[in-house]
Amino acid sequence: MEMYVACQACFNNRSKKGPLTFNTGSSSKDIPRGRFEIRNNFITISEPVVECTLCERKFHRVCVNYPEPTTSSTYLKSEFVCKSCEEKYHILPICISLPVSLSAQSISHTTLSKYMEQRIQAIFPMTPEILIRVASNVPKKYTVEGSLGKYFDKRQPDFPYMAKTISCFQLNERKKYHLIFVLYVQEYDQDCPEPNRNTIYISVLDSVRLFKPAESRTQMFHLVLLTYFDYMRKCGFKQIFLWSCPPGGSGMDYVFYRKPRCQPIITADLLNNWYRRLFAVGLDMNILAKFSTLNDWAAQEIRSMEDFKEKFPFFEGDHWPDEVAKLIDRINKTETPEDWIFKNLQSKLARNKNSFYVLTLNPTTGKNYYRNDVIILSALADNRDRLVKFFRSNYLEFEDIRKATYATQALVLQIALEQLGSTLESMGFNCNQCNKGIRNGHACMECEYRVCNECWSSNEHQHNRLKEIVLPIRIPNLFTEEYKWNSFKDTILGSSIQNVNSGVGRLAAATKDTTMRIRHCSECTWDLCGKCVELRREMWDLLQLANVKFPNDLTKNTVTTIRAVYQR
Repeated sequence: MEMYVACQACFNNRSKKGPLTFNTGSSSKDIPRGRFEIRNNFITISEPVVECTLCERKFHRVCVNYPEPTTSSTYLKSEFVCKSCEEKYHILPICISLPVSLSAQSISHTTLSKYMEQRIQAIFPMTPEILIRVASNVPKKYTVEGSLGKYFDKRQPDFPYMAKTISCFQLNERKKYHLIFVLYVQEYDQDCPEPNRNTIYISVLDSVRLFKPAESRTQMFHLVLLTYFDYMRKCGFKQIFLWSCPPGGSGMDYVFYRKPRCQPIITADLLNNWYRRLFAVGLDMNILAKFSTLNDWAAQEIRSMEDFKEKFPFFEGDHWPDEVAKLIDRINKTETPEDWIFKNLQSKLARNKNSFYVLTLNPTTGKNYYRNDVIILSALADNRDRLVKFFRSNYLEFEDIRKATYATQALVLQIALEQLGSTLESMGFNCNQCNKGIRNGHACMECEYRVCNECWSSNEHQHNRLKEIVLPIRIPNLFTEEYKWNSFKDTILGSSIQNVNSGVGRLAAATKDTTMRIRHCSECTWDLCGKCVELRREMWDLLQLANVKFPNDLTKNTVTTIRAVYQR
């Protein structure tokens, strides 16, 4: 059940009579004042702990970076093992549970993320490693309907776009990655009807003051946006529309929950200054051709209501569709002349002239990367409201590096569990042939054709606008022979393989350690990533090879012990 909180000053504000209005992202909700009850905000929430299965010591989950899954799953069978016990009992990385084996690096790379990451690393070579990942990229359709759709009946009512979520991570002193920047965008490509064609709408962006070095933080976040702009202009996009300060009031959690106390509350003036510095840098780098406020852009491009109907774009969740719809409803009721709408729109644009901007990208020639774009399904990362609720309900805070690392790990784990479970099937991507939920496959951008990899054949569909569907997380497992062999060879044998290959012949020193590892393989029953029973046979084969090449380094007693473990 959703909980709404208001401070005493806002509750007692007599200038606002009636219910209290709470913004929930793209919509708002009115709560009657009589439903509120007085509470003191003295609640102390203790940090959850986890117990080591072997030594039974307890650790804060946030300290050992071991998030608690929000849902039960058959993929979380293994118990938590602390670092000391991992070393003492030779617990293998392939048998460590899913919460530990995942990180921000597990999120799949795309052409866009690789481009942005390489450009950023080239400009900031001395900073701790930066990761750019596209956590979600889903085709959607914005439909202009209701009174707005009837009034703009000469337009196409449907505007298809790609809803993309871009995340930026930084490696910290704990050798882990934490989330520092999130960007939500809507991309209306060349196949979208006018006036949205080749246009990008920046829906939401949010950052947290945890980037180091701190003096380069603004420059870094500007660079993330500018590298994205640079990539998109090479994909043929021409304009970018953005809302500098969406509703919700200062201090709203656009994405991050509980930012550092040292991070100031961003006001509209601070945001406008921040954006104008971004635009100036974009002009210097020849990424932007020009920029203007939406009011100035409309004054040049739109001279009448007919121009407004033809040239003014509408976007999903934007401020202007609702504003125009209210004006249209008014003239329908009162028979007000149509020119009255245009004058009121001009007045509203003037009052909000510092809140909306239009950027014109510098055109470029060359390869169009956009055809390489893939569909990435993530129900959690795709929806900002759902993501904020996930952080809040699980008390995943970003006050410092320690908590931000834990929150990032929990986010990656939840996305992984959602793709292992049935959450993705609720996103409506079902195969047209077998009618099963698609996890990997292809989708057509011109029609509703969607097909999984099992039913896929490139010669079966008439359109050539097909995009590949991929999952956001690369989950480490031993389902593939390549991963199984590399993990076995590099992790299990360790120095023993080096001795065999180099001919040094000092395998005896590692015999006890190797025997314990074989014993672990024989007893491990975890069936997701372990596969230890299968690995025993391969390890035994290599030990037999070592016995043939270096018979003097493996005693008879050692071989007998290893054989006994193998035969269990």
